Amino acid sequence: MNKKGFLIAALTVAATLSSAAPMKCNMGGGSGGMVGACGCEGPMPAMMNLDLTNDQRIEMQKIMKQWHMDRMKMMQGKGKPMLSAFHDGKFDRQTFIAKHTQMATNMANKKADVIEKMYSLLTPVQKKALETNSK
Repeated sequence: MNKKGFLIAALTVAATLSSAAPMKCNMGGGSGGMVGACGCEGPMPAMMNLDLTNDQRIEMQKIMKQWHMDRMKMMQGKGKPMLSAFHDGKFDRQTFIAKHTQMATNMANKKADVIEKMYSLLTPVQKKALETNSK
């Protein structure tokens, strides 16, 4: 692969992976909304913003820390399969999409596991509050 092709591939991989980069988020402000203190949205900050016990908060922070470490490991070298979209002086769009989709699916499955673990720590009242706040 020539330098130009390599640069395009590297930039494509960097852009793809940066979209999954962790946000600096002070989740756990206790406001009870879907949006974290930093403005990030989703189930993880929403759960952290519930009225949690100290034990729940600590356990969820452990789960999220492990998720962050696991995600970093998952992302190492994950851009390499997408480089297979460059061959014979061309960019194979379908190959890139297939490889990227596979990577995104794996990441979503792992994140669903994390959310499931965090959700299992909630009481029925907290689960109801989460449902109410997500509407």
